[in-house]
Amino acid sequence: MEESSTLLTIVGLLIIISIVTLLIIKKISPVVGMILIPIVGALLIGHGFGDI
Repeated sequence: MEESSTLLTIVGLLIIISIVTLLIIKKISPVVGMILIPIVGALLIGHGFGDI
């Protein structure tokens, strides 16, 4: 149980850091960043499109 919550924490922090970084350096628009990056993060930890 603790291993899965640690994975979720790490992926969540990476999502936040990547969104903020990409927005600061203006490599991505806010709408795309707030939609696309969390979906990619959810897919990386094993959730499918049905779960999202």
